[in-house]
Amino acid sequence: MSKLRAAVSLLVLFLFPLVVVALVIGVFFAIVMVAFAVGSSALGRVLAQLIVVPLLIAIFAAIREARRARLQPVAGPQLLREEYPTLWATIVELARLAKTEPPRRVVLIPEVNAAVHQVGSERELLLGLPLLAGLSVSELRSVLAHELGHFAGGDTALSARTYGAKIFLRAARDNAGSLFRWFFALYYRIFVWVSAASNRDLEARADRYSAQAAGPQAAASALIKLVQIDIAWNHVVEQRVSLFDQAGARAPLAEAVSTLMAAESEGLQQAGTQILEQQRPRWDDTHPRTQDRVAAFAALPPATFATDDRPALTLLADGPSLAAAEGELLTEDWPLRSWDEVASAAARRMLPQRLNRLLQGLSSEGLISEPSPSALLSALQTDPQRIGAQLDAEHPAEAAAEVAVVLTQGTLATASGVRVVMDAADGLCLVDVDRQLIKTRELAESADLAERLRSFGADLDVVVEESAVEARPARPVVLGALTMTLNKKPRRQARDLLICSDGLLFVPVTMTRWEVATGGTTKHNQQRRVEESATQLAQLRQDPVNEWIPAEEIASARLQIIPSRLTITRVDGTKLAVPFTAYFEEIGLLAKDPMKALLGERFRRG
Repeated sequence: MSKLRAAVSLLVLFLFPLVVVALVIGVFFAIVMVAFAVGSSALGRVLAQLIVVPLLIAIFAAIREARRARLQPVAGPQLLREEYPTLWATIVELARLAKTEPPRRVVLIPEVNAAVHQVGSERELLLGLPLLAGLSVSELRSVLAHELGHFAGGDTALSARTYGAKIFLRAARDNAGSLFRWFFALYYRIFVWVSAASNRDLEARADRYSAQAAGPQAAASALIKLVQIDIAWNHVVEQRVSLFDQAGARAPLAEAVSTLMAAESEGLQQAGTQILEQQRPRWDDTHPRTQDRVAAFAALPPATFATDDRPALTLLADGPSLAAAEGELLTEDWPLRSWDEVASAAARRMLPQRLNRLLQGLSSEGLISEPSPSALLSALQTDPQRIGAQLDAEHPAEAAAEVAVVLTQGTLATASGVRVVMDAADGLCLVDVDRQLIKTRELAESADLAERLRSFGADLDVVVEESAVEARPARPVVLGALTMTLNKKPRRQARDLLICSDGLLFVPVTMTRWEVATGGTTKHNQQRRVEESATQLAQLRQDPVNEWIPAEEIASARLQIIPSRLTITRVDGTKLAVPFTAYFEEIGLLAKDPMKALLGERFRRG
């Protein structure tokens, strides 16, 4: 049955050119018949110009794109054979077990994923940094064996050979005018349906290599843990990476993932189980459901060899630290520091600045005598409702309590008797000289708050000058992009949608015919363009030509395959439909699914 599904998938793909020819002939014949029926050759010429000519233009544009489409090697830091001999020895061993050749390159990627590609005869393995941080050795062996199984089955070679045909099918759908788009979209949907079924067979076959190499228990455990790693990685990207710009330094990402996995193992397991239980099969799924794959592994006899529960990073212990390679995955060249150093630098900038802005605002409104912590403390003791009402008229008591927390954290961040550390689960934490946690919210509620703050060495009498308040928050980072979207008004224009950590930025793309002809629209080159834009984010956001949508203004967003577009719904109810050009690519820099990382449950696909 699997061979039949694969044959049907290829048949649908390679019959498409014949279907296109038949469509053109059929439309032309219908026009001739209509013109003959009404006895008007002029009508036939008009219909041909209105119907046949746009159809032919769309087809020739799709042919041109398919002929120029070329698979490119994936960009990223390489894990070289001479630097990581143990990892490579494992890959070679697993390739020998699968009776296939090992890859020529192993590329580190910032995604919860592993994949194999083939460009010509060159094979490459993409290995996600979060997998190395979160899996055990046996679980990583399972993942590697699965991917090498795709090499053994010839899946990557077939994918490379059919790449141009797939580009032609998608480009024809995207270039077709409104009169025929439904036809090409329907055919594309049929192809996705039959190819998804075939792909699920290929994934099930590759799973057999996982069970053979690592044992069914380790293979099942790896699948379950991938969901947990995805949660942990998104947390690190959203909560930790944003600290790098504040601190002017970076810290090891793999370390953050592994410590979070260890500290929050029970919570991650519960969240992962809930996600798996909510999984429902979709018509376009390229992989079987995780529950079905786990059940298939459970039905196999147990392994006759012991599992290796050491961290997967053990396989890289004989090479350079991954922290150096991580720097190439980021959009800024920050110096490497420890997490405690990054936490301290970020907190000593963020928390006082938050307090300073609050003090300046309350002082300008005449609610405190001067912009100083002592003046705010006095106002909170005298009339907390008045302070709270200025910030939240409906809930003044809660607002006043939050002001006290901001005051407490802002003064303690620079106090001589306080240190800032990074807790695996809670993020930034303030501790005393004995490294005992300071519970700032409880402290903010104490009646002798001023005395207790001074006991930590906090300066409550400093008057904040207006110049001490930063004019803008720290630079955000680019999580990824949706490239070559289409803006129809006021004029048709291709734009890259940069997905930032705090919103969406549309940047017009100017590309000459020569650049298009020489491969400027390939995913590899588009990723390079996005990476370059990420380094110029501050300037791009200041340019009035570019359109900025803050994350807080987005109520929801939906990415659809058919029709191919992104629909953004703002909090005021207005909708923005963003169609895609034939050159559209979804690119992840710091997140595998950047829209999901930015919007969370507000984003969905399909």
